[in-house]
Amino acid sequence: MDYYIDGEPDSRFQPDPPRRSRDLLLWAGIALVLLIAGAAIGWAPAVTEQVRAWTSPADSATRKLADAAGMTSTGQRLFLGADPSIEPASTFDKACADADSGTGAESGGHSGGEGAQTLGCFVPSSGIIHIRDLSALGPSGANLETVTAAHEMLHVAWERTGRAERERLTALLEAEAVKRADDPSFTGMLAPYGDISAPARDDELHSLVGTETAGLSPELEEHYARYFLDRAALVDLSAAPTR
Repeated sequence: MDYYIDGEPDSRFQPDPPRRSRDLLLWAGIALVLLIAGAAIGWAPAVTEQVRAWTSPADSATRKLADAAGMTSTGQRLFLGADPSIEPASTFDKACADADSGTGAESGGHSGGEGAQTLGCFVPSSGIIHIRDLSALGPSGANLETVTAAHEMLHVAWERTGRAERERLTALLEAEAVKRADDPSFTGMLAPYGDISAPARDDELHSLVGTETAGLSPELEEHYARYFLDRAALVDLSAAPTR
């Protein structure tokens, strides 16, 4: 029932707005403040991840990938904050091709092996992870999607890493590459990325070593433990048969 004074609604007797609407307005206000503050001090990517987590909850399929990869809370924040999506071939191919062609930003793609099709990409300009839908392959497809999700999450982590830490990690990663220079499985893993720039190679090496290489130096194992609860299990998954 509405109440009026001199023909106008009396605000003292009007019902409060629905709680859900109030909550949405509150989160929108918080998000706006955080975006402005984050942009001012260089936290924009991390703020964007958190805002996405509040306003666009990940679907069950991508959450399952994060769980299957054994991501820590930090790894899940980076992965789910990149608004990951599992996409059919036509949608996926366009998203990753646009990134590589320069109509988007440079992307870090996971190819799944020499001569194989691209399975995932992270597009820094949009901050979004794209993963090829491999459900038609059954359990092996699920394994590939899981390793791809972990690989792309590490691209997000690399983008968030400062210059000094990148330099430290690059030296450790290159040392691992030198140790494995005569290992056909390791050199074969790197083969699809032979023509990329040095900074892009560092980025790819960080993702490839982190998801597909066992027995790393203690320093690197400590680094990757920030993102994975059981990296050894993930490496085993990457080596599982794909057919």
